[in-house]
Amino acid sequence: MSKDNFVKTVFFVFFATILANLFNYLFNLLTAFFLTVDDYGLITICFSLLFPFSIVSTPVQNWVSSEVSRQFILKNNIKQLIKFLFSKFLGYIYLLSLIPCIITLIISYYVRIPISYSIIIISSTLALIPFTISVGVFQGRKNTKQLMLASFLPAFLKCFFCVMTAYLTKSVFITLIALFFSCIIHAVYFSYEAIKEKEINTVASDDISDIYEYKEIFNYIIKSAFIYLCYSFLQYQDSLFIKYYCSLYETGIYSSAAVIGKTVIYLPSALVLILFPAVTEKNIFERSSLPLLIKSLGLNLLLSGGGAIILFLFANQIIPVLFGEKYLEAIDMMKVLGITFMPLSMIIILFTFFLAKKSLAVYGLYYLQLLFNLLVHIIYILRLCNLFLLFSYREYLDV
Repeated sequence: MSKDNFVKTVFFVFFATILANLFNYLFNLLTAFFLTVDDYGLITICFSLLFPFSIVSTPVQNWVSSEVSRQFILKNNIKQLIKFLFSKFLGYIYLLSLIPCIITLIISYYVRIPISYSIIIISSTLALIPFTISVGVFQGRKNTKQLMLASFLPAFLKCFFCVMTAYLTKSVFITLIALFFSCIIHAVYFSYEAIKEKEINTVASDDISDIYEYKEIFNYIIKSAFIYLCYSFLQYQDSLFIKYYCSLYETGIYSSAAVIGKTVIYLPSALVLILFPAVTEKNIFERSSLPLLIKSLGLNLLLSGGGAIILFLFANQIIPVLFGEKYLEAIDMMKVLGITFMPLSMIIILFTFFLAKKSLAVYGLYYLQLLFNLLVHIIYILRLCNLFLLFSYREYLDV
Protein backbone atom coordinates (compact mmCIF):
# COMPACT_ATOMS: atom_id res chain seq x y z
CA MET A 1 0.00 0.00 0.00
CA SER A 2 1.55 3.31 -1.07
CA LYS A 3 1.79 6.29 1.26
CA ASP A 4 -0.95 8.15 -0.61
CA ASN A 5 -3.27 5.13 -0.58
CA PHE A 6 -2.64 4.59 3.12
CA VAL A 7 -3.60 8.16 4.05
CA LYS A 8 -6.54 8.10 1.61
CA THR A 9 -7.91 4.85 3.01
CA VAL A 10 -7.46 6.10 6.57
CA PHE A 11 -9.38 9.24 5.64
CA PHE A 12 -12.36 7.31 4.24
CA VAL A 13 -12.51 4.88 7.15
CA PHE A 14 -11.98 7.77 9.58
CA PHE A 15 -15.04 9.46 8.08
CA ALA A 16 -17.03 6.28 8.68
CA THR A 17 -15.80 6.06 12.28
CA ILE A 18 -16.87 9.67 12.81
CA LEU A 19 -20.38 8.63 11.78
CA ALA A 20 -20.14 5.61 14.08
CA ASN A 21 -19.07 7.81 16.98
CA LEU A 22 -21.93 10.18 16.19
CA PHE A 23 -24.45 7.32 16.44
CA ASN A 24 -22.76 5.99 19.58
CA TYR A 25 -23.03 9.38 21.23
CA LEU A 26 -26.62 9.75 20.10
CA PHE A 27 -27.27 6.39 21.72
CA ASN A 28 -25.69 7.54 24.99
CA LEU A 29 -27.30 10.97 24.96
CA LEU A 30 -30.79 9.73 24.15
CA THR A 31 -30.72 6.78 26.53
CA ALA A 32 -29.46 9.12 29.25
CA PHE A 33 -32.43 11.39 28.44
CA PHE A 34 -35.10 8.66 28.27
CA LEU A 35 -33.84 6.60 31.23
CA THR A 36 -33.24 7.65 34.81
CA VAL A 37 -29.68 8.40 35.94
CA ASP A 38 -29.65 5.06 37.80
CA ASP A 39 -30.78 3.09 34.74
CA TYR A 40 -28.30 4.91 32.53
CA GLY A 41 -25.52 3.98 34.92
CA LEU A 42 -26.69 0.36 34.84
CA ILE A 43 -26.78 0.11 31.04
CA THR A 44 -23.30 1.63 30.66
CA ILE A 45 -21.92 -0.92 33.14
CA CYS A 46 -23.56 -3.69 31.11
CA PHE A 47 -21.63 -2.47 28.06
CA SER A 48 -18.43 -2.47 30.12
CA LEU A 49 -18.88 -6.24 30.52
CA LEU A 50 -17.85 -6.61 26.87
CA PHE A 51 -14.15 -6.19 27.60
CA PRO A 52 -13.28 -9.88 28.38
CA PHE A 53 -14.30 -10.83 24.84
CA SER A 54 -11.41 -8.78 23.46
CA ILE A 55 -9.15 -11.73 24.29
CA VAL A 56 -10.88 -13.57 21.44
CA SER A 57 -12.37 -11.02 19.05
CA THR A 58 -9.39 -8.75 18.32
CA PRO A 59 -6.73 -11.50 17.97
CA VAL A 60 -9.11 -13.46 15.71
CA GLN A 61 -9.75 -10.39 13.57
CA ASN A 62 -6.01 -9.71 13.32
CA TRP A 63 -5.17 -13.30 12.37
CA VAL A 64 -7.90 -13.41 9.73
CA SER A 65 -6.78 -10.06 8.31
CA SER A 66 -3.14 -11.17 8.15
CA GLU A 67 -3.92 -14.53 6.55
CA VAL A 68 -6.39 -13.15 3.98
CA SER A 69 -3.89 -10.44 3.05
CA ARG A 70 -1.09 -12.97 2.65
CA GLN A 71 -3.14 -15.41 0.60
CA PHE A 72 -4.53 -12.63 -1.57
CA ILE A 73 -1.07 -11.25 -2.36
CA LEU A 74 0.11 -14.77 -3.24
CA LYS A 75 -3.11 -15.32 -5.26
CA ASN A 76 -3.85 -18.53 -3.38
CA ASN A 77 -6.73 -20.12 -1.56
CA ILE A 78 -9.10 -17.17 -1.16
CA LYS A 79 -12.23 -19.20 -1.96
CA GLN A 80 -11.44 -22.07 0.33
CA LEU A 81 -9.92 -19.83 3.00
CA ILE A 82 -13.17 -17.93 3.53
CA LYS A 83 -15.13 -21.18 3.50
CA PHE A 84 -12.75 -22.50 6.17
CA LEU A 85 -13.13 -19.34 8.26
CA PHE A 86 -16.92 -19.60 8.40
CA SER A 87 -17.04 -23.34 9.10
CA LYS A 88 -14.38 -25.21 11.10
CA PHE A 89 -12.54 -22.10 12.27
CA LEU A 90 -15.76 -20.44 13.47
CA GLY A 91 -16.69 -23.50 15.52
CA TYR A 92 -13.36 -23.55 17.34
CA ILE A 93 -13.60 -19.82 18.07
CA TYR A 94 -16.98 -20.35 19.70
CA LEU A 95 -15.40 -22.99 21.95
CA LEU A 96 -12.58 -20.60 22.80
CA SER A 97 -15.18 -17.95 23.71
CA LEU A 98 -16.26 -19.97 26.72
CA ILE A 99 -13.34 -18.41 28.61
CA PRO A 100 -14.52 -14.77 28.32
CA CYS A 101 -18.09 -15.94 29.00
CA ILE A 102 -17.00 -17.28 32.38
CA ILE A 103 -14.94 -14.14 33.12
CA THR A 104 -17.94 -11.93 32.29
CA LEU A 105 -20.23 -13.87 34.62
CA ILE A 106 -17.71 -13.58 37.45
CA ILE A 107 -17.28 -9.83 36.96
CA SER A 108 -21.04 -9.26 36.74
CA TYR A 109 -21.45 -11.05 40.06
CA TYR A 110 -18.93 -8.83 41.83
CA VAL A 111 -20.32 -5.57 40.41
CA ARG A 112 -23.88 -6.69 41.16
CA ILE A 113 -25.28 -6.89 37.63
CA PRO A 114 -28.45 -9.05 37.27
CA ILE A 115 -27.62 -12.43 35.71
CA SER A 116 -30.29 -11.98 33.02
CA TYR A 117 -28.56 -8.79 31.83
CA SER A 118 -25.19 -10.54 31.73
CA ILE A 119 -26.62 -13.40 29.66
CA ILE A 120 -28.00 -10.95 27.08
CA ILE A 121 -24.61 -9.21 26.82
CA ILE A 122 -22.85 -12.56 26.40
CA SER A 123 -25.36 -13.68 23.74
CA SER A 124 -24.94 -10.41 21.84
CA THR A 125 -21.16 -10.76 21.85
CA LEU A 126 -21.26 -14.39 20.69
CA ALA A 127 -23.58 -13.35 17.86
CA LEU A 128 -20.88 -10.91 16.71
CA ILE A 129 -18.12 -13.48 16.23
CA PRO A 130 -18.98 -13.99 12.51
CA PHE A 131 -18.96 -10.19 12.19
CA THR A 132 -15.45 -10.10 13.66
CA ILE A 133 -14.25 -12.64 11.10
CA SER A 134 -15.95 -10.63 8.33
CA VAL A 135 -14.12 -7.43 9.31
CA GLY A 136 -10.85 -9.36 9.22
CA VAL A 137 -11.68 -10.50 5.67
CA PHE A 138 -12.44 -6.91 4.60
CA GLN A 139 -9.18 -5.69 6.16
CA GLY A 140 -7.14 -8.37 4.40
CA ARG A 141 -8.83 -7.64 1.08
CA LYS A 142 -8.47 -3.86 1.65
CA ASN A 143 -12.18 -3.55 0.90
CA THR A 144 -12.60 0.10 1.89
CA LYS A 145 -16.33 0.19 1.14
CA GLN A 146 -17.15 -2.71 3.45
CA LEU A 147 -14.76 -1.42 6.13
CA MET A 148 -16.63 1.88 6.09
CA LEU A 149 -19.98 0.09 6.40
CA ALA A 150 -18.63 -2.16 9.15
CA SER A 151 -17.43 0.92 11.02
CA PHE A 152 -20.73 2.81 11.23
CA LEU A 153 -23.64 0.46 10.41
CA PRO A 154 -23.47 -1.51 13.71
CA ALA A 155 -23.48 1.77 15.64
CA PHE A 156 -26.47 3.00 13.65
CA LEU A 157 -28.43 -0.21 14.26
CA LYS A 158 -27.62 -0.16 17.97
CA CYS A 159 -28.66 3.48 18.21
CA PHE A 160 -31.91 2.97 16.29
CA PHE A 161 -33.15 -0.20 18.02
CA CYS A 162 -31.97 0.59 21.55
CA VAL A 163 -33.04 4.23 21.63
CA MET A 164 -36.49 3.41 20.26
CA THR A 165 -36.85 0.67 22.85
CA ALA A 166 -35.64 2.92 25.70
CA TYR A 167 -38.12 5.60 24.62
CA LEU A 168 -41.08 3.21 24.36
CA THR A 169 -40.44 0.96 27.36
CA LYS A 170 -38.09 2.87 29.74
CA SER A 171 -36.67 -0.59 30.50
CA VAL A 172 -32.97 -1.52 30.61
CA PHE A 173 -33.75 -5.22 30.13
CA ILE A 174 -35.81 -4.73 26.95
CA THR A 175 -33.25 -2.22 25.63
CA LEU A 176 -30.58 -4.92 25.97
CA ILE A 177 -32.87 -7.34 24.11
CA ALA A 178 -33.00 -4.78 21.27
CA LEU A 179 -29.19 -4.68 21.32
CA PHE A 180 -29.10 -8.45 20.83
CA PHE A 181 -31.34 -8.27 17.75
CA SER A 182 -29.29 -5.44 16.24
CA CYS A 183 -26.17 -7.60 16.67
CA ILE A 184 -27.86 -10.50 14.88
CA ILE A 185 -28.85 -8.28 11.95
CA HIS A 186 -25.46 -6.80 11.16
CA ALA A 187 -23.64 -10.07 11.88
CA VAL A 188 -25.76 -11.84 9.26
CA TYR A 189 -25.38 -9.03 6.71
CA PHE A 190 -21.60 -8.70 6.95
CA SER A 191 -21.07 -12.45 7.03
CA TYR A 192 -22.95 -12.66 3.75
CA GLU A 193 -20.81 -9.88 2.27
CA ALA A 194 -17.60 -11.56 3.43
CA ILE A 195 -18.61 -14.93 1.99
CA LYS A 196 -19.23 -13.22 -1.36
CA GLU A 197 -15.53 -12.29 -1.40
CA LYS A 198 -14.75 -15.90 -2.29
CA GLU A 199 -16.00 -15.24 -5.82
CA ILE A 200 -12.68 -13.51 -6.59
CA ASN A 201 -10.84 -15.30 -9.38
CA THR A 202 -7.93 -16.89 -7.53
CA VAL A 203 -6.42 -20.32 -7.32
CA ALA A 204 -8.05 -22.54 -4.72
CA SER A 205 -6.91 -25.78 -3.18
CA ASP A 206 -9.25 -28.68 -2.48
CA ASP A 207 -9.21 -28.33 1.29
CA ILE A 208 -7.34 -25.39 2.74
CA SER A 209 -7.93 -26.50 6.32
CA ASP A 210 -5.20 -29.12 5.79
CA ILE A 211 -2.49 -26.44 5.54
CA TYR A 212 -3.37 -24.79 8.86
CA GLU A 213 -2.19 -26.05 12.21
CA TYR A 214 -4.79 -25.18 14.84
CA LYS A 215 -2.05 -25.22 17.44
CA GLU A 216 -0.27 -22.38 15.63
CA ILE A 217 -3.48 -20.38 15.21
CA PHE A 218 -4.44 -20.66 18.86
CA ASN A 219 -0.86 -20.01 19.92
CA TYR A 220 -1.06 -16.66 18.11
CA ILE A 221 -4.49 -15.87 19.57
CA ILE A 222 -3.43 -16.71 23.12
CA LYS A 223 -0.23 -14.63 22.87
CA SER A 224 -2.25 -11.67 21.57
CA ALA A 225 -5.10 -12.22 24.02
CA PHE A 226 -3.15 -11.10 27.07
CA ILE A 227 -2.20 -7.81 25.40
CA TYR A 228 -5.75 -6.96 24.33
CA LEU A 229 -7.17 -8.05 27.67
CA CYS A 230 -4.83 -5.57 29.36
CA TYR A 231 -5.81 -2.83 26.93
CA SER A 232 -9.55 -3.50 27.29
CA PHE A 233 -9.24 -3.66 31.06
CA LEU A 234 -7.56 -0.26 31.04
CA GLN A 235 -10.34 1.06 28.82
CA TYR A 236 -13.25 -0.25 30.90
CA GLN A 237 -11.89 -0.73 34.43
CA ASP A 238 -12.79 2.80 35.48
CA SER A 239 -16.55 2.24 35.05
CA LEU A 240 -16.39 -1.14 36.81
CA PHE A 241 -14.32 0.43 39.57
CA ILE A 242 -16.85 3.22 40.12
CA LYS A 243 -19.77 0.76 40.02
CA TYR A 244 -18.12 -1.51 42.60
CA TYR A 245 -17.61 1.29 45.14
CA CYS A 246 -20.46 3.67 44.30
CA SER A 247 -24.20 3.73 43.69
CA LEU A 248 -25.98 3.51 40.33
CA TYR A 249 -26.66 7.27 40.43
CA GLU A 250 -22.97 8.05 40.92
CA THR A 251 -22.11 5.55 38.19
CA GLY A 252 -24.49 7.35 35.84
CA ILE A 253 -22.85 10.72 36.56
CA TYR A 254 -19.39 9.27 35.98
CA SER A 255 -20.50 7.42 32.83
CA SER A 256 -21.75 10.64 31.22
CA ALA A 257 -18.26 12.12 31.66
CA ALA A 258 -16.51 8.93 30.53
CA VAL A 259 -18.60 8.60 27.36
CA ILE A 260 -17.37 11.99 26.16
CA GLY A 261 -13.87 11.65 27.61
CA LYS A 262 -13.26 8.39 25.75
CA THR A 263 -13.75 10.20 22.44
CA VAL A 264 -9.98 10.53 22.35
CA ILE A 265 -9.73 6.72 22.11
CA TYR A 266 -12.36 6.22 19.43
CA LEU A 267 -11.32 9.01 17.06
CA PRO A 268 -8.13 7.24 15.84
CA SER A 269 -9.81 3.80 15.50
CA ALA A 270 -9.67 4.05 11.70
CA LEU A 271 -5.88 3.86 11.92
CA VAL A 272 -6.02 0.42 13.54
CA LEU A 273 -8.25 -1.01 10.80
CA ILE A 274 -5.83 0.12 8.10
CA LEU A 275 -2.49 -0.25 9.89
CA PHE A 276 -2.60 -4.02 10.53
CA PRO A 277 -3.03 -5.21 6.89
CA ALA A 278 -0.65 -2.48 5.67
CA VAL A 279 2.12 -3.70 8.01
CA THR A 280 1.36 -7.32 7.06
CA GLU A 281 1.84 -6.45 3.39
CA LYS A 282 5.17 -4.78 4.16
CA ASN A 283 6.27 -7.91 6.01
CA ILE A 284 5.41 -10.18 3.09
CA PHE A 285 7.55 -8.09 0.73
CA GLU A 286 10.23 -7.63 3.43
CA ARG A 287 9.96 -3.86 3.39
CA SER A 288 10.34 -1.51 6.34
CA SER A 289 7.05 -0.67 8.08
CA LEU A 290 8.59 1.90 10.44
CA PRO A 291 7.36 4.86 8.30
CA LEU A 292 3.80 3.53 8.67
CA LEU A 293 4.20 3.40 12.44
CA ILE A 294 5.55 6.94 12.61
CA LYS A 295 2.78 8.24 10.36
CA SER A 296 0.12 6.41 12.40
CA LEU A 297 1.43 7.72 15.71
CA GLY A 298 1.56 11.25 14.28
CA LEU A 299 -2.01 11.11 12.97
CA ASN A 300 -3.15 9.54 16.24
CA LEU A 301 -1.49 12.27 18.31
CA LEU A 302 -3.13 14.92 16.16
CA LEU A 303 -6.61 13.38 16.52
CA SER A 304 -6.55 12.24 20.13
CA GLY A 305 -4.51 15.18 21.41
CA GLY A 306 -6.76 17.66 19.63
CA GLY A 307 -9.83 15.93 21.04
CA ALA A 308 -8.45 16.03 24.60
CA ILE A 309 -7.71 19.76 24.33
CA ILE A 310 -11.21 20.50 23.03
CA LEU A 311 -12.83 18.51 25.84
CA PHE A 312 -10.73 20.29 28.47
CA LEU A 313 -11.47 23.78 27.14
CA PHE A 314 -15.18 23.36 26.42
CA ALA A 315 -16.35 20.92 29.11
CA ASN A 316 -18.59 23.59 30.67
CA GLN A 317 -20.51 23.87 27.42
CA ILE A 318 -20.45 20.23 26.28
CA ILE A 319 -22.05 18.50 29.28
CA PRO A 320 -25.08 20.84 29.69
CA VAL A 321 -25.81 20.84 25.97
CA LEU A 322 -25.45 17.08 25.44
CA PHE A 323 -26.69 15.61 28.73
CA GLY A 324 -28.72 18.35 30.40
CA GLU A 325 -28.75 19.97 33.80
CA LYS A 326 -28.98 16.74 35.82
CA TYR A 327 -25.42 15.79 34.71
CA LEU A 328 -23.63 19.04 35.61
CA GLU A 329 -21.58 17.24 38.26
CA ALA A 330 -19.73 15.46 35.42
CA ILE A 331 -18.09 18.62 34.01
CA ASP A 332 -14.84 18.54 36.01
CA MET A 333 -14.62 14.76 35.63
CA MET A 334 -14.71 15.06 31.86
CA LYS A 335 -11.78 17.50 31.84
CA VAL A 336 -9.62 14.93 33.65
CA LEU A 337 -10.80 11.91 31.65
CA GLY A 338 -10.11 13.41 28.23
CA ILE A 339 -6.43 13.81 29.10
CA THR A 340 -6.25 10.51 31.02
CA PHE A 341 -7.44 8.33 28.17
CA MET A 342 -5.30 9.94 25.46
CA PRO A 343 -2.23 7.67 26.04
CA LEU A 344 -4.41 4.58 25.57
CA SER A 345 -5.00 5.50 21.94
CA MET A 346 -1.22 5.57 21.42
CA ILE A 347 -0.79 2.18 23.06
CA ILE A 348 -3.30 0.44 20.79
CA ILE A 349 -1.35 1.71 17.76
CA LEU A 350 1.82 0.14 19.19
CA PHE A 351 -0.05 -3.08 20.01
CA THR A 352 -1.37 -3.32 16.48
CA PHE A 353 2.02 -2.62 14.90
CA PHE A 354 3.94 -5.16 16.99
CA LEU A 355 1.32 -7.86 16.51
CA ALA A 356 1.22 -7.31 12.74
CA LYS A 357 4.99 -7.78 12.66
CA LYS A 358 4.65 -10.83 14.95
CA SER A 359 7.43 -9.25 16.96
CA LEU A 360 6.07 -10.54 20.25
CA ALA A 361 7.33 -14.04 19.45
CA VAL A 362 10.74 -12.95 18.11
CA TYR A 363 11.56 -10.22 20.62
CA GLY A 364 9.32 -11.43 23.40
CA LEU A 365 11.27 -10.21 26.41
CA TYR A 366 11.97 -6.79 24.90
CA TYR A 367 8.37 -6.06 23.96
CA LEU A 368 6.97 -7.53 27.17
CA GLN A 369 9.23 -5.14 29.05
CA LEU A 370 8.02 -2.27 26.88
CA LEU A 371 4.42 -3.39 27.34
CA PHE A 372 4.90 -3.66 31.10
CA ASN A 373 6.35 -0.16 31.33
CA LEU A 374 3.52 1.30 29.27
CA LEU A 375 0.82 -0.48 31.25
CA VAL A 376 2.30 0.54 34.59
CA HIS A 377 2.42 4.14 33.41
CA ILE A 378 -1.19 4.17 32.26
CA ILE A 379 -2.49 2.25 35.27
CA TYR A 380 -0.76 4.81 37.47
CA ILE A 381 -2.49 7.66 35.64
CA LEU A 382 -5.89 5.96 35.75
CA ARG A 383 -5.60 5.14 39.44
CA LEU A 384 -4.64 8.73 40.18
CA CYS A 385 -7.66 9.83 38.16
CA ASN A 386 -9.97 7.49 40.06
CA LEU A 387 -8.60 8.60 43.44
CA PHE A 388 -8.86 12.23 42.37
CA LEU A 389 -12.50 11.73 41.43
CA LEU A 390 -13.37 9.87 44.61
CA PHE A 391 -11.73 12.41 46.93
CA SER A 392 -12.70 15.50 44.97
CA TYR A 393 -16.38 14.50 44.85
CA ARG A 394 -16.63 12.87 48.28
CA GLU A 395 -19.44 15.25 49.15
CA TYR A 396 -21.78 13.32 46.85
CA LEU A 397 -19.93 10.00 46.50
CA ASP A 398 -20.87 7.80 49.43
CA VAL A 399 -17.47 6.15 50.01
